[in-house]
Amino acid sequence: MLTRLKKSNFPEYGLLLLITGLVFGPFLFRLTYFRDDWYYMLDSLLGGPGIFHAMFASDRPWRGYFFELYASLFGQNPVYYQLGAYFWRVTGAGAFLWLFRLMWPSRRQEALWGALLFVLYPGYLWWVSAIEYQPMLASLCIELLSIGLTIQALRCEAAWRRALCAAGAILTGWIYIALVDYAIGMEIFRFLAVYLALRDPARGWLPNLVKAVRAWAWMVIIPAGFLFWRVFLFQNERKATDVGLQLGRLFDTTGLSGGWGLVHWLQSSLNVLFLAWGTPFYNSIFSLRLRDIALGFLITGFCLVITLLAEAWLFKSGQSESGPERLDLVWLGVLGVFLGVLPVVAANRTILFERFSHYALPTVPAGVMALIGLVFLISDLRMRRWVLAALMAVAVLTNYATGVQALAEEQAIQKFWWQVTWRVPGFAPGTSLMFYYPNISYGEDYEVVLGPANFIYFSEPVDSPSPQEQWVTYRLASLSQTGETLKLIQVGRQAVERNVRSHHFVVDYGNVIVASQPSEAACVHVMDPRWPVYSTADSAEVQLSGPHSAIQNVLTHSSHPPVLPEELFGLEPAHEWCYFYQKADLARQQGDWQSILQLAAKAETLGARPVDPIEWLPFVQAYAYAGEMQKVKEISTRINSEPFYKQQTCQALTQMEETGSALPPENRDNIRNLFCGRDE
Repeated sequence: MLTRLKKSNFPEYGLLLLITGLVFGPFLFRLTYFRDDWYYMLDSLLGGPGIFHAMFASDRPWRGYFFELYASLFGQNPVYYQLGAYFWRVTGAGAFLWLFRLMWPSRRQEALWGALLFVLYPGYLWWVSAIEYQPMLASLCIELLSIGLTIQALRCEAAWRRALCAAGAILTGWIYIALVDYAIGMEIFRFLAVYLALRDPARGWLPNLVKAVRAWAWMVIIPAGFLFWRVFLFQNERKATDVGLQLGRLFDTTGLSGGWGLVHWLQSSLNVLFLAWGTPFYNSIFSLRLRDIALGFLITGFCLVITLLAEAWLFKSGQSESGPERLDLVWLGVLGVFLGVLPVVAANRTILFERFSHYALPTVPAGVMALIGLVFLISDLRMRRWVLAALMAVAVLTNYATGVQALAEEQAIQKFWWQVTWRVPGFAPGTSLMFYYPNISYGEDYEVVLGPANFIYFSEPVDSPSPQEQWVTYRLASLSQTGETLKLIQVGRQAVERNVRSHHFVVDYGNVIVASQPSEAACVHVMDPRWPVYSTADSAEVQLSGPHSAIQNVLTHSSHPPVLPEELFGLEPAHEWCYFYQKADLARQQGDWQSILQLAAKAETLGARPVDPIEWLPFVQAYAYAGEMQKVKEISTRINSEPFYKQQTCQALTQMEETGSALPPENRDNIRNLFCGRDE
């Protein structure tokens, strides 16, 4: 029984499930929406599953059906999308193992290590965004199934089985390219695989080439059929996905015939083949906390021990026989990568880890085959094992670090919005948000603000601005973190309408609410120009945009209190200092100083105190207004330790008289002396 199990493929599949469970399992039920996932799910919430047809009508219409099915089944629950991405990843690894064994039946050890490095490939960093990049993972899995069915068709003796496999290969071929059009470059890899599968070493290369072309000829219907539909039947509206334009770039001075095109081609290919196994690791692992690094190494150690024990059990000799197949792996993989990335470069994209790592996915099978071929050319068994272990360790640690960073960002966003809902009962429709998360620079990914805001405050759909357009309307907009945005806020540029795929919103630079959480330990500060709260940890951008914050757009009362879906924002945090600060800041906006005193008493009873002293500001204002000078003096010792905070407090107390909250005359001089005098 044990011998039969050992000879089957079940040990390899079991190992793949175990290793991926250790690496990705800790994140499956904890990750929610990452970056652009927010607007995908917001559009689905407001427009229903059918909205995805409008979202992708301009460039990749088949993704509309893909996402419509997902949204119909799973709604907006992120767990199911994470599980879906995991399914495609593991199934894709199984398809890689199957294809490898079809082509090189005697190379079981190479197949096992190839499948492991494939499923853990460290150059793909967007796996944490399980919604937007779901079709990419599905396409990769189906791509491998399609190529595997092609090889299987060549091996079938029965005509009906051969026809069935061929039909399956064509159908899955169209599907994977329809989901990811730039994956069409892997059709060259399909031909190379057919050549290797049919090659007779006793014959010359030309007879083998003719034989391969004849066997492959019926497969040309896959790229030809797709290109015919794309060029002649489909009306493309995006330049980045215009096939005719992309093909033209191959021959003009801005494409591969130009110097920069060749540079980007080489850069993309080297990133897929080699640099993916070092650069993302270096960029990610050292930014983690020490305890996270320790846990990452612990998980890596478990994965290595389990894998090496499984390898020792399956392959007692520790190595397979040498042969020309390893060189075949190298040249097949290298050619597959260099030719496979051509459509990406033609579309004026470069495979970069920071932003465009998903463009590498279609060529990952070829890249891993090349790497496995090179490693198994090492004749020294011990050295080869060390190299394989090092590659796996880098892959595990990179994926772990990527997951930890994404999870930390999502949790920081969750905590941020709980504080916002404590502070803001409602936003006026049409408000634009300039929010600064702690330690998160989201650049132009403003959806990480726009998405949560509309999910919480405006989750009910409104009529499209045009009945002819399949749009959903966002009633809150958000701004990108760029220098240009800051300039537009300062000049108060008029409203600008934006239509992005399937949604519509208005960006009003003269109608902005600014909020900042300077650190994870600090509270969210919603800026009121009458008495702003600037931390020493705030960036210059916060201080420059803060005076333009239209606090009147924060509604102090709302008939529809904000609702935070638990699957996206978790359970409400405990009511500690920041809860009392947010409620006090809301009361300050209303001029309700008595409520602030009551909140201060509750906070004092619980021993709640701020990490950032500037957050005493609403309370010192309330104490000053009530004439409680002893409390004012106590807080002054904490605020005045930082001259910047002392100056803000002086300005806020002075402003109170101008806003109808005059301080008791008998205390004004003492208050000015406490906060407005010069430091010695």
